[in-house]
Amino acid sequence: MWDMNGSRNKNFCRLPFNHLAIEGQGDVKGCCLTPAFKDNQGGNFNLNKRSLLEIKECKDYLEFQNSFRQGKRHPYCEECWHADDNGMKSLRVKFSSMLERMGFENKDEELIFLEIKMGITCNLRCGICNPVNSSKWAKLHIERNDIRKSESEKLLRLSNWVETDRFYMPENFSQVRLFHIMGGEPLLIKENERLLDLIIEHGKPEETTIWYNTNGTVFPGKILEKLRKFKRVQFSLSIDDVGRRFEYQRYPGKWDTIKSNFDKFSEIISEQIQVELDVCWNLLNTFYIKEIIEELDPVDTQLFGHVSRKLPNGRHHYSGKSLALDSMDAEQRSKYIAKIQDAKSFLPEDYAPLVDELSRTIEAKPVNEENILIRNERIKLLSSSQKMPFSEYFPELSEVLGIS
Repeated sequence: MWDMNGSRNKNFCRLPFNHLAIEGQGDVKGCCLTPAFKDNQGGNFNLNKRSLLEIKECKDYLEFQNSFRQGKRHPYCEECWHADDNGMKSLRVKFSSMLERMGFENKDEELIFLEIKMGITCNLRCGICNPVNSSKWAKLHIERNDIRKSESEKLLRLSNWVETDRFYMPENFSQVRLFHIMGGEPLLIKENERLLDLIIEHGKPEETTIWYNTNGTVFPGKILEKLRKFKRVQFSLSIDDVGRRFEYQRYPGKWDTIKSNFDKFSEIISEQIQVELDVCWNLLNTFYIKEIIEELDPVDTQLFGHVSRKLPNGRHHYSGKSLALDSMDAEQRSKYIAKIQDAKSFLPEDYAPLVDELSRTIEAKPVNEENILIRNERIKLLSSSQKMPFSEYFPELSEVLGIS
């Protein structure tokens, strides 16, 4: 296999050759962090007008792969290069290591790992999300008749690609053995079941892993029997906070619903079906890492720790601008880092590397005044649209950030 610079390394999966990501509006990308590939006419390679198989003839995609063969840093992968250079574990490294742990054969040119956002239908309007990934956000912008109204209308329209018959052709997925299914909220999207049926009827479910990222508000009881036909099923429950702060960050979700579903998910865990907690660390929750870990570590250990605990090893942090960890001035960063470093003395030892990485993330980029303005506007929008004053839900953090 080839490492991040193109060198031969038998222990490293060739992620750029084995993986594709499909966005909720149909754009096809190298991964969730890269720009969309350009089709041969210069527009985005989009499944509203193209078949997934056509990517093999896409010059931009082929040039992307070739850059890795030549050991060049392709500009699409800037986020991962930045992480690598600053001593953090990049998404490419995480996914490559994950594929190896899961025992997938690394065949050079085969698409074995497909990430699919099956439209943008969602029941939540999360603080770190936007109309690109949530119909709730799109509908809010349309109702407000604001600057993102026309974009939101377009996103809702484009998200219908998931209903097109040409996507559900067995040849699209002949070699795929890991489907990472997201949304929106995938367990609310009816085409999710259509894809499962296609794999069961025409594919090799006994060799295939289904991996869901779900917001934890929906329990998949209706499709459990179908899921049990697959080699392995993984549920990553995206839980960004606890208690009242959860209800601010994941509006209009209710914490009591999440706790009830924790118990339901714990009852279906087996060697075949596994469940993990996936926290996306961002500006709002990292400050309260001590309280979050104290609440979620017992869940991670007692309910979902069937194979291994996920939380201490989680390195998933928000890569956007609005609630980025580095969207603070120098003084705010200093106070913020002091708070989370102090938390290390109260947390189990295996959380120390996570805290240190989050601290490095805060310091890795220079202060950007524009991003601070974007941060303030996002918090203002959340508080006003949800009728939930920021200072009431995040009192200590609101003082550090100077936001009332």
